[in-house]
Amino acid sequence: MRRKNKNDGFTLIELVIVIILVAILSVFGSKMIAAIFNTLYTGQNIVNADWQARVGLERMTRDFRTIPSGSNISNTSTASQFVFTDSTGTSHTYNLSGTQVLSSTEVLVDGVQSLVFTYYDKNGNVIAPPPTALTRYIGITLDINQANENFTLSTAVYLWNLR
Repeated sequence: MRRKNKNDGFTLIELVIVIILVAILSVFGSKMIAAIFNTLYTGQNIVNADWQARVGLERMTRDFRTIPSGSNISNTSTASQFVFTDSTGTSHTYNLSGTQVLSSTEVLVDGVQSLVFTYYDKNGNVIAPPPTALTRYIGITLDINQANENFTLSTAVYLWNLR
């Protein structure tokens, strides 16, 4: 039979010190993990907002290119609203309502701070709203705020059927 030596095991002071060290490391580790997850979710929100805005811009671009003539662009169009009738006779209205870009009543993009339409003639000169028969390009600018991050997406649409 083995006899216990006084060096076997741990003393109470050693156990308390180990418990305190593990607790300190756990606090710092949990803060670091929380920061990593916060960064992950913020990045994910920004990517989702960017994707949604790009899809919305693409949808507007496709719809704008269906305008058959300058007379189909409504004179109620402004820098914050664009109204037109497409080649099938369907009326379209794009505007900002709160933080949502609407296509008539359908939500295209959410989290938008501003939506600006800029009208250009064939030489690239800005035309003051409302657009006229000289309008050949429409600039679209979206300012988006998502997860306390701001970014801007913009494009210019050439109206194919207007020459």
